[in-house]
Amino acid sequence: YGDEIGIMDEPGFGSRNCMQWDQARWNTTMLTFYRQLIDFRKNSETLQIGAFQVLYVEEDFFIYQRFYNEDHILISANRSECHRPAETIKIPNLGLSNPKEFKSLFSDETIKVNGSEIVIPEHPQGAAIWLKS
Repeated sequence: YGDEIGIMDEPGFGSRNCMQWDQARWNTTMLTFYRQLIDFRKNSETLQIGAFQVLYVEEDFFIYQRFYNEDHILISANRSECHRPAETIKIPNLGLSNPKEFKSLFSDETIKVNGSEIVIPEHPQGAAIWLKS
């Protein structure tokens, strides 16, 4: 309710601010981003019916995958305010053979997967969606 246009909580509203109907005050960049995510899911069979598997978990960082047939989508998320340094992570149950490269949905960054290892670049706060190249 309003997240997609940048409405923020305000004190006294019990974590629910009133909907802002004046479109001139909307965060249209954020709205476009939400629309891209919705479109991506609507057009991805893997996200609609694919399996879900948690691959790696730390206190402030995790990786999971959605997969269907030969398609794999990796999602990484860092909730810490600090950047997470680049690292090679061993994931024995990854299920990918042969070296593969995944490209970020929203940038030119890539990650490399080789057998049970994922080479993750420095990761700022937030999430990334990685698609098999």
